[in-house]
Amino acid sequence: MPLLVILSEAKNPSILPEASIHSKSMQEFQAYVYILSNNQRRLYTGVTTRLAHRVNEHKTSIDPKSFTSRYKVNKLVYYECFEDIN
Repeated sequence: MPLLVILSEAKNPSILPEASIHSKSMQEFQAYVYILSNNQRRLYTGVTTRLAHRVNEHKTSIDPKSFTSRYKVNKLVYYECFEDIN
């Protein structure tokens, strides 16, 4: 069963699964589906096995031609944890 997490403005945006407390140990999860936003009309959806690392890559993107760099899409607004990446 996936774990659903929706991040709000009231919460610290730096809190990611690796630092959060859940009923299930984060080591039991193998994959994350996540959505980033730029607080306007742009959304980016991704899948990864290392959420904190991947979000940091988006925030510090070195490729100015990438979608997330061009539109400054780097705020994690949603993620869901899964036991299997498929």
